[in-house]
Amino acid sequence: MARTSSQYFEYRKNLLGATGAPTPLKVLVANTTTIKVGQMARVNTAGLAVPAGVGDAILGPIVGIVDNDNIPVNAFGYTGATGHTNSGDDTVVTASNNSTRARAVYAEILASLGSELFYNDASGALAQTNLFQFFDLDSDADQVDQGTASDTSGQVQLIALDPDEDGDTSKGLFRVSEPQLLSYHANATAVNEA
Repeated sequence: MARTSSQYFEYRKNLLGATGAPTPLKVLVANTTTIKVGQMARVNTAGLAVPAGVGDAILGPIVGIVDNDNIPVNAFGYTGATGHTNSGDDTVVTASNNSTRARAVYAEILASLGSELFYNDASGALAQTNLFQFFDLDSDADQVDQGTASDTSGQVQLIALDPDEDGDTSKGLFRVSEPQLLSYHANATAVNEA
């Protein structure tokens, strides 16, 4: 699949030493919603997948866009009756009635528990002093906003610099630090929002 841009999140490894990638969750996508493979997503109060907004809790990155039978809806020659529109190989706009269609569009989301590390090429150069700092996403939910570096809070946390070892310091490995699937109590970020 060709990517429409260099802005995306992609699973690279985890902190547990497990050798396989997590199994994605299949979640029905909200009506008239633009989603992209590599974009961070969440599930809203209606139980539907939407892109994660700035400051939202994150379920994880979208790794596939499929129909009821797990057939990729953005595949060449797809003929299913989902009512969606493709935009490039990795982006889909769902129908205005996607949540009630007999054949609908679903997002496959790698649910993060905080131990998974995701590659991202941030909006600006990162430095050694940014290691373990927190950052928010940009408004498209597909890139780390380098300008939001914080020592106290943010949607993702920088764990490794320049993972490709190509000298590009805007690249990093990030873990979800404000997860929608909580493994702790007393979270200050709302995890279930409209």
